[in-house]
Amino acid sequence: MSTQFIKMESENIELLTEEDILLILDSVKSFSKQKILPFLQNDLPDGDLNKMKEAIEELYELGIITYPDENSEGLETGVWGLFSNEMGAQHSLMILMEIAKTCGSTAFVVHNQGVASNILNAFKININNSKKISFALQDSFGMPYVGTLKNPHINEPAGIETRAIKKDGNYILNGKKMFVYMQEDTNNLIVPALLEGKWAVFVVPANAKGVNYEDVGLRTGLRFLQLNHILFDNVELKPDSLIATDKNALDLLKRSIAINWLGISAIATGIAQGSILAAEQYAGERYQGGTLIKNHGAIKTLFATSYTKTKLAASILKGFVKIKFDFNTLQTTAQTKLAVLDQCSQVVSDMLQVFGGYGYMQDYRMEKRLRDIQVLKLTAGSPIFLKKFIYDITQES
Repeated sequence: MSTQFIKMESENIELLTEEDILLILDSVKSFSKQKILPFLQNDLPDGDLNKMKEAIEELYELGIITYPDENSEGLETGVWGLFSNEMGAQHSLMILMEIAKTCGSTAFVVHNQGVASNILNAFKININNSKKISFALQDSFGMPYVGTLKNPHINEPAGIETRAIKKDGNYILNGKKMFVYMQEDTNNLIVPALLEGKWAVFVVPANAKGVNYEDVGLRTGLRFLQLNHILFDNVELKPDSLIATDKNALDLLKRSIAINWLGISAIATGIAQGSILAAEQYAGERYQGGTLIKNHGAIKTLFATSYTKTKLAASILKGFVKIKFDFNTLQTTAQTKLAVLDQCSQVVSDMLQVFGGYGYMQDYRMEKRLRDIQVLKLTAGSPIFLKKFIYDITQES
């Protein structure tokens, strides 16, 4: 089955006003309360996943989730849609934070789809019948090393073993991608690879011959999306499957990694904010020692520290308005993910303590928040990887 690519018309985008963004956020807040919260209110550890599928489909229809179709509702205003290319990251980050207050896993579905779509939107490529796509970045070596500031020759691919060769006018792809988050019935994969010693990015049909999936198995958090290792075994691709090479491919990777780190940071901030709201409600209802527990000094200290950390995390993210996708931005977004995830995971842990032993039970969803944010810390670059990456770029600059 071949994938048909159509070049989208390059038109001026009508930019959103601040009032437009507030209206979108209000609708997202209302949707989260009416559609997402109900599927979490049961005895299942991650909620009713079938109802979550219905909510995800509605987010497509509402234009909150973007995909590369010029007729889709979310092409411009969805998370990481064309609007973010023109005006910056703010509206995407705010939407992710708002959804994550209720459910981090749902926000991650929206974000994961948006990152993959943004790659194709950047080149104004429309793919017929491709509503669900995923970005398969990580090789078995880990995250690819995308180069340094002072030594351009090191921009050549490193830490990547997925390779393509040209044969009889087509491309043959071999290799393996690790820990790829995918929706059920994903249509296409965005796959970085090595081609003639240079970076290249391909669009690969998810059901193409030679594409094999290995389920990672039971995971701690973010369980709605499938998580697979993907083996590419002599996958034959048409010429138009290649969407970027060399510098264009490297720029695309830098862009995608940067917005991925920012989106994950926004989701973590939303999860932390949601944990505070849940803890405030509990502390305002639970009595201990003849008074509400919110009046106890230790509880006040936990809340004060958590307010400060979440405000700082949100303030950091507000600084990303118009983004230049270069190595300086990669350094800053890596620092953002490292700092925000560290602070927000501590907030969730502290707010769980407000519940005492109940915090570890499924009743209040605090343990789910803790599971989700711990997985986010390792997603798209562990703290150890980020620290090494930040050090290397800092030394080069």
